[in-house]
Amino acid sequence: MKHELPPFRMTVEGGRLAPADAFTAERLDSYRNGSAILMQPVTDPMSKRRKQYFAILSLVIRDCPSPWRRVTDASNALKEALGVVEHGHTVAGVPTRYLRSLNDLSEPEFEVFFDDAMMMLHRVTGVDPLTLRKEAADTGDDPEQEPPASAPHSPAGADSGGQRPQAAAVDPSKVEAVDKYLQYAGDETLTADRRLDGLLSVNLAWLDRLPDEPAFLSACRDTAEKLIKGEVTKKAAKSYLLALAAKEGKGNTDGE
Repeated sequence: MKHELPPFRMTVEGGRLAPADAFTAERLDSYRNGSAILMQPVTDPMSKRRKQYFAILSLVIRDCPSPWRRVTDASNALKEALGVVEHGHTVAGVPTRYLRSLNDLSEPEFEVFFDDAMMMLHRVTGVDPLTLRKEAADTGDDPEQEPPASAPHSPAGADSGGQRPQAAAVDPSKVEAVDKYLQYAGDETLTADRRLDGLLSVNLAWLDRLPDEPAFLSACRDTAEKLIKGEVTKKAAKSYLLALAAKEGKGNTDGE
């Protein structure tokens, strides 16, 4: 029966759907002309760009300084930082956010996410995304798509040259918050348990000072907690938080 077969693989050509392979074309020929078929677009989770995204994250975890230990952690952090979230409420009416699946993004949406993720990885790791993409080329990425996506980063040159303009746009209050959180987390005159207990007070104090930045301060708190537990180095934690602050600052500027 037809409903037991794999889904049709289609490509969009000039505003119309066309078979993406011979098998799909043969199956379509089995229907009479004029037959109505209900179809729901579903993004291919194994597209070249998506495979490349996870290949790059694997390289970051393996070879680059970063605040993450697993690919899943890195991807979730990028999704949260770049707004790939679903807003909702608990049964008690408390606002909450859930990370969306990347499979929910259309291909154009994923392209935007991919480029922004590469920019953030550049700030966090200091490694040019072009280098990471070349090392992940065995995922089958289309070389024709590579220059446009990498072009915005090419003036950055090597290492940290491209990070300075971004850092200049960061809110000084956020930079101070990052320094204070990490300074507290690294205070070895206090036991680790005491520092963990005191994080709540630090967070409340900064929420009073930056009431419009709860998400950013939550990231500072969580990263400081990881530093206390020895799950991340201070350098990697600071790079990540400053990159997050720069991204949010850029978004606020654009919004104005």
